[in-house]
Amino acid sequence: MSYRKTAKKIIESIGKNTSPVYAVVAIASANAIFKPLSTLTDKKEKKETKEYTALREFLTECVAVPTYIICHKIAENGANLIKDTAKVQRAKSNLGFVGVCIAAVFVIPALCSVVIKPMTDRIYRKSESKVQPQTIYPQINNNNSKANLYPLYNNNFNTFRKGGLKV
Repeated sequence: MSYRKTAKKIIESIGKNTSPVYAVVAIASANAIFKPLSTLTDKKEKKETKEYTALREFLTECVAVPTYIICHKIAENGANLIKDTAKVQRAKSNLGFVGVCIAAVFVIPALCSVVIKPMTDRIYRKSESKVQPQTIYPQINNNNSKANLYPLYNNNFNTFRKGGLKV
């Protein structure tokens, strides 16, 4: 009997205290564990590629979890502007959901593009070995034929026409 009462209390408290941030943080935490694991177990990729991809996925979720929480709290604070106390709880819930959505669509991608690349470069020390790209200039003959004036254009167009560019 006591197990039923305890289970009932837990289920009721979960139903009363629902917040979108709980679900999103749980999903992000699971992604922080299982996405890198599934990437590392891929047998078709090179070891370096797997490690780099797993690190990026883990760092993305590490950025996402606190961002979801912070954006949720900031958005909930907007409900304090409402004077009617009966509508404050509903406004907090709705604004919290909007905050989580804004975090997922705008804030997390922006933070990841700013934070993750420098972190992975530091970990792999890629900034020390920067390779300068070389520019290749086409050799043009003095012949007036169209094929000699535009050698890169003709080669690329023929490649495209014969079945597409191969990457």
